[in-house]
Amino acid sequence: MPPQLFEETLSINQRVLLNDLRNFNYKKIVWDLDDTLGDTQDVVKEIFDKALKTNYKKRIIDEFDGLSRWAAEDGITSYEIARALEAQLWTSRILLARVLPYPEMQKYSSKAAEKRKVQYIVTSRTGRLEQVTLDWSGLLYPWIPPKNIKVTANKDVRYDADHKTNTIVELDPDIVVDDDPKHIHMALKATTRTRFVWLALGQDLRKLQHERVLILPGGPEQFGLLMSHNLIDTIPPAL
Repeated sequence: MPPQLFEETLSINQRVLLNDLRNFNYKKIVWDLDDTLGDTQDVVKEIFDKALKTNYKKRIIDEFDGLSRWAAEDGITSYEIARALEAQLWTSRILLARVLPYPEMQKYSSKAAEKRKVQYIVTSRTGRLEQVTLDWSGLLYPWIPPKNIKVTANKDVRYDADHKTNTIVELDPDIVVDDDPKHIHMALKATTRTRFVWLALGQDLRKLQHERVLILPGGPEQFGLLMSHNLIDTIPPAL
């Protein structure tokens, strides 16, 4: 859908949020990492497909353990075996170091840094992935200081959604950008003024409807199209 037609579907509050993003009319923004700043799904699906001879590269993982569910439903293997593999992939330091940034998100974040906006990366990743997260962010989003990269200290969990919510409450940002509707819903309930952008690529849009949420069904690519007039002169750092 062309940006102009998309904007006509928005409420007044959602249009205000969109314009604030376009004009960098905010002080503090929080970014999720996996499938928000970086295309983590792509590398996870690549290795999963190779291991189990599946073909899920073009499908969008729209829920926790989505690959495991597909493999079980397709009769490839049991849910338990697929889940063990998927959990290993999502927490692999070697694999996560290979994640590529979404160019649209990288360009916008770089421009926000030029505008002196305060940026944080807040992830639900396990604490075991703190160093690879810092290394990845330092290489591909070097304008966001290490002290603004927030990873749970808990190393005994696969992910920590409560850490993400609590950190958002503590930071009290103007805007949060995330791809996970469950995480956004948790943060919505815990905040009163923070607004959210849901990168809802391939997801059921009925999962989350709220005046403080701008839903982008086209994900990072749509985000880039909506912000494109501000990003023409922005050149991301060389990889």
